[in-house]
Amino acid sequence: MAVGTKQSNVTASLDTALASVDNGKISATMYVSSDAFEIAAEDIADVNDVIELTRVPSNARIHSIVIFSDELDTHGSPTLATDCGIYLTDGTVQDADAFGSAVTTGWGDAAGAGTEFITEAGAAAVANIGKKLWEIVGQSTDPGIDYDINLRLTAVAATGAAGTLAFVVQYSLH
Repeated sequence: MAVGTKQSNVTASLDTALASVDNGKISATMYVSSDAFEIAAEDIADVNDVIELTRVPSNARIHSIVIFSDELDTHGSPTLATDCGIYLTDGTVQDADAFGSAVTTGWGDAAGAGTEFITEAGAAAVANIGKKLWEIVGQSTDPGIDYDINLRLTAVAATGAAGTLAFVVQYSLH
């Protein structure tokens, strides 16, 4: 078997006479949005309840969404599950599970352990790595707006408990 080389789109574009690679895939400014805030048991009591995390520009490329929490479902067989997706700032859903679909892990499972949501949704999320938010939601051009990154409950906590929820969202702009 012969040894071969497979180029990414970035290196293939750079090797052409007219480099046409999206500069944001080579060099960009990284930003971090993070917070820790209290969740009441009633905040996780109804399917479709939304927990707003952060707001980012439509031209942002999301690189990581890590969620940390206290034990928000104290039942022996916890049921708490959320999607993680992209919303307009008025709450209109653009892609409810772009970064996570019915995620049941990370709700206080291990102290200090966070759950990475960006690729939890599987193949679709992996294909979105490097895309700008407006591309992920299917726009043909950048609308030049802000989007919210939110969690939406798909299953309520069997035994909801108050606790702290924290997130770290890393994104780039170029």
